[in-house]
Amino acid sequence: MTYTFVIPGPPTPWTVWPRRGPLPPAFERMQAYQHVIQLYLRREWGDQPPLSDAVTLVIDFHIPLPRLETGEKYRFPIRRGHDPDVTNLVKACEDALQGIVLVNDAQVVSCTGQKRWCPADYPTAENPGETVIRVRTVLWYEQVMAFRKEE
Repeated sequence: MTYTFVIPGPPTPWTVWPRRGPLPPAFERMQAYQHVIQLYLRREWGDQPPLSDAVTLVIDFHIPLPRLETGEKYRFPIRRGHDPDVTNLVKACEDALQGIVLVNDAQVVSCTGQKRWCPADYPTAENPGETVIRVRTVLWYEQVMAFRKEE
């Protein structure tokens, strides 16, 4: 079974707070991003209990391209201001899934994260960017067959 969730707004990477001094702005942005993810998950998931099976995740991060100065051209990878690390983007989503869709992020047996650069007005000019999370349950015999193919 596959479940798909579309979260509007620009993706924000996971970050750590060393618990010394005030909260860093990046940590506050990450918490706000996870809160938005959880609001959408709760609305879509409803009163269902969290999945307890092994799952695979496929997450697409639609990141708005930065605005260019006159005469400038895009060069990849994008390095203006902040180019988020895909592993930290995935971690922020995995943590937000816990307790709503998943019991624990340790259930994730496979994960694919992709950064996709999009126009600055995608899907809307007011709220550019989005995160598409696909969660698929993995049956125990799929795991066994994958293990046997490796031998």
